[in-house]
Order: sequence, then C-alpha cells, then structure tokens
Amino acid sequence: MSEWGAYTEEVLDQFQQHICILDKDGEILFINKAWKVFAAENGASSNAFKGANYLRVANQADKEAKTFISEIKKILAGKIRHSEVHYPCHSPTEKRWFKATARPLKLKDKLYVLVIHENESDKFKSVAEKEQLNKKLKAEQQRLLQIFNEAPVSMAIVKGKDHVFQAANEAYYRLTNRTPDIIGKNVREVFPELEGHGYLEWLNKVYITGETFSGNEILFYFYPEGSDELEERYLNFVYQPYRNEEGAIEGIFYTGVDVTEQVVARKKIEESESRLSSIFENSNYSTLLWKVESNGYYFEEINSNAIAFFGVDVSKNELIGMSAQSFFRKYLHLKISESKWIDRYDAVKSSKKIMSFNYEVEGANGSIITEESIIPIFDKEEVTHILVITRDITDLRKDQQLLVEASEKTSRFARELNRILEEERAHWAREIHDEFGQQLSGIKMSLATLSRINFEPEASQLIISDVVKSLEDATRALKSFSTQLRPGILDSLGISGAVEWLVDEFERKSGIKTNKRINENGISIDGDVSIAIFRVCQETLNNIHKHAKASLVEVVFQINEKEIILEITDNGIGMSRSKLNDPFSMGILGMRERAQLTGGSLEIDSEEDKYTKIKYHQLVKNL
Repeated sequence: MSEWGAYTEEVLDQFQQHICILDKDGEILFINKAWKVFAAENGASSNAFKGANYLRVANQADKEAKTFISEIKKILAGKIRHSEVHYPCHSPTEKRWFKATARPLKLKDKLYVLVIHENESDKFKSVAEKEQLNKKLKAEQQRLLQIFNEAPVSMAIVKGKDHVFQAANEAYYRLTNRTPDIIGKNVREVFPELEGHGYLEWLNKVYITGETFSGNEILFYFYPEGSDELEERYLNFVYQPYRNEEGAIEGIFYTGVDVTEQVVARKKIEESESRLSSIFENSNYSTLLWKVESNGYYFEEINSNAIAFFGVDVSKNELIGMSAQSFFRKYLHLKISESKWIDRYDAVKSSKKIMSFNYEVEGANGSIITEESIIPIFDKEEVTHILVITRDITDLRKDQQLLVEASEKTSRFARELNRILEEERAHWAREIHDEFGQQLSGIKMSLATLSRINFEPEASQLIISDVVKSLEDATRALKSFSTQLRPGILDSLGISGAVEWLVDEFERKSGIKTNKRINENGISIDGDVSIAIFRVCQETLNNIHKHAKASLVEVVFQINEKEIILEITDNGIGMSRSKLNDPFSMGILGMRERAQLTGGSLEIDSEEDKYTKIKYHQLVKNL
C-alpha cells in the first residue's frame, strides 16, 4: 500500500491528464490510468512506468524537458513551489503539444512532486505560435522570479485573511532569520514573537480596507535562528494589497528595508552629542567648541561658564553658528586683541598640536590670571574643530607662590637647625675632650707612676695594669664619641684631610682594601658643606662595612673652581631597586637631606651582586 492510499490512486485514475508522483530522488512511485494508456498507445518503453527515474529519462529529451527537470529539482530543494512548461510531443500521425506542470506534495512529513502532463494541442493554431508564447512566458517568469529573489530589499507575498505565505525572497529570509519552510504557513504561525505588538493588526487593516500602509524606522523583534532571545530590527516597509481578476483583495505584497545600522548609528550619535553637551554644560571651566570652516571659526557649542567668563549678555542659542570674528568684535572685552585669538587658532590648526597660553584679564573683582588650552580635533587627519578650555588659575598661582615661600622658609629653618645642632655637638665634644679627656689622662699618668714604685706585691701590679688598659680604652671611646658628635678633625685638617682620615680609619677597622684619590686644589669651602660631605662619607663607609660584603672600595674627592665631587664605589652585593626607592631608609634619606640643605645633590647607582656607587655633587656657585 502506498503512503497516500488506494483511495487517492483511484481518484487520480479518474483524471484525463497524465499524472505521476515522484520521490525526492525523481523515481516514479505512481502513474495514473491515463498515463499508462498514453504510454502503451505510443509505444513507450519501461522508462515511462513505475520504478523508472523520471529526472534521468526526461533530462535526455529536448530543451523544454531539461528546463522542466531543472525546476523539479528546485521544487525538491524548496526553492520554488510550481513549474510549468509547454512542449511539442508529435506522433507519426499528428502534431501535438502538451503542458507539463509540477507542484510539491507533502505527505506525512515527506516531500514528493506531483507531475501532470496535459494535451493542449487544440489551444494553439500552430507550432510557431505555441513555441513563441512558451518562450515569452518562460522568459517573463524567469525575469520576474530573478528580480524578486535577487532584490536587495526584503519582499514577501501573503494570501488570504490569515496571511499565508506564498513567496519570499532571500533578503526576507536573511532579515527574519527564517527559511523557505515558511511557505504555506500563516504569519501568526511563523512569527509568534510579533503577537501583541500591532504588526498583525496592520496586516488585517490593509487586507480589510485595501489601503496601503507604510512605516518608517519601525522596531520589530525577531528570534534569531537557534536562539530564544529577541533581536531588534528597525525597518522601513510597505504593506501593499493586491487584487484578483474580480477586483477582490487576494493578499498583501510586503517590501521592506533593514535600517537598523543607520538607526542605531544615529541614536549613538545623538547620545554622544547629548553626553558632549552635558559635559560642556557641567564643566567647571569655560569651555567652547569652534567648527573650522574655510572662511573662519564658528561656534558649535559653548557652556554657561564660558559665557559668564566673557562677561557677555547673550544666550547660548544666539552664539551657536556665529563666527569668531563677529563674536570678538561685538562682545569681547578682554585686553588681548582679536587678531591674536585668531592667530592662535590658526597656529593650532596648522601645527595640529595642543597649545596652552597664560594671560591676564580684567574681571569684576580685579585682575584674573587664566590658563587657556587650545585642542585640535581631527577627522581623517584634517582639523575639523577646535576645543578651547579656559580656567581661572589666580588662586593656584597664589598657592604656588605661597608654597615656594614656605619651601624657602623650611629650607632656611632646616639649615639653621642643622647649624645649631652642629654647634651644640661641637660644644659637647670640646667639653668631653677637655674635661674627661684630661682627667683620664691624669689618672693614667698617676697609675703609670705608681706601677714603677715597687712597694706593692706582684698582684697589685697586675691590677694596676688592668686599670691602665681600661683607662686607655675609655680614652679611645671618648675620643670616638667626640668625633661622632662633632668632627673636630675638620677644624684641624680641613675637609680633604678629614675625608682621608675617614678612609684610613675605615680600612684599618674593616680590613677592606681602599683606593683613594683626593684633590682640593687649595680651595676653601663653607663649614656647613664640609660637615655635609664629612657625614655623607662617614655614613657611606659605615654602610659598606656593615652591609656591602665588599673586598674593594674606591673613594674620589675633588674640589675645583666649579664643583665639589665625592664619589664612593664598592664591589659588594649592591642594593635592590626597592631599597634605593624606600622612603623609610633613614640612612639614604639622611644623606639626601644633608645634600639638599646645602644646595647639593646625592645620586645612588647600584646593581645587585655587582656594585654600589654614591655620588655627592655640589656646584661652587651655589655656596
């Protein structure tokens, strides 16, 4: 039993037309009685009967047959729903012409093709007329079909009050994310997402009234293929009713253009312009935007702060579109001349660089110091606009001046404090040296004399020797303490001798080999600078002894007519970058402050596991 049943076959057998049913591969699954009789009467081979491949057999025939086979394949592919050709089929005894039609037949979710051949010889008077009409009709059908399918705009045809799809082109399928499966289905079934948005009501109104409906930038929602999230599309479209031969409305022809990109781009531009306008208006500074034209500069945007800054009694709307020349001549009350303003704009336009200017203007409460930034805005490397931002920096300049004065006061205070500390240290160093040093020296001498008197036993001599040794150690400690408080050696040897003494003492105590090169050229320097150099040298050598693990230290100290340089380099483990930049490293911080207080500078260069170099530099002209 066939899929369509015996009853259907009996019905088809009643038709005079020659009917067959093809499967998706073109195989003949059924032929009706009229087909069988015609085939038998005309001596047809087995190729014309059930089981034969209609597409293969017909493709070997004439041009019309090949065209018909091509369109049957399109029907099977879902591209078209109807095909019709007219062709000659002469017998030895008579001239005959037939019409062949093909339509899709869908049964139980399977696609078949219903092919009907009908004798229409009596409709044509001559073969020439038949062929000419057939060619014209076919060409016109192909032309219209091609125009429809290749149209850049989306097009569709729906029929009846339920708006059943009859045709749609490729642009329509792309726009709606649908496939040719929609043919034969109604709009409500194909687009459930359109329900409740008014679109179906528009179709109904056009079908009932016969009046064309058009929409511009109408928002539609479609489900993308394989997604359950709606996609927004903006369309310009027309619903055009079409009528049958009796003049009754048969359906609606739809044409539409997707303008989503244009609408979204315009909305973004509008949003950007709104944001720009908001930024302009809410800016704390005087802000204006000039549009650059070949004949000058014209207001495109200006905020209320700019209008207030210029001190003009005019609205923003009055200024928009006004040229810079007209504005300066009519409203400007600044000291700077109009030509200089235009010259500055021209300079920015030609250089394509941001420029800043400071100038003074007369305000309601006296002079105002302003800072103006002129910024070029480009479009494809061409300056199309100039943005001008002006701010009042009067208070900032005052604050900067106060900061400079405060810094100078702080520096003077620090220098004075350092001088007082050094004087205090010198005082205590002298006290310790004069008082305790002399006393300890006297005790040492007395004990030494006592040791030469042989009235004590041997044990007493040992005790006295220990006391002498302790006093010697105390004397050295007091001497060292005195040096730490105040490098008295500066007073006796000068800075060059003091540096040399520090290096020699360092080498004696640490055992680290030291190379020194000292040259002062007999030039005298300030006491505060000498102390700063001494302390930097002292701190550096102490750090090398404690931390550097060095085997060699090189010290260079030079004084000439232009500068003073102290450079100390070791070949130790070096310092990390974080250590060099540590604001809480008191040793480095202290050395930097000493150098800065005397107008000098301190540079530290180091590489881990290789070296550390500390350089004190002082210009003689700053003393």
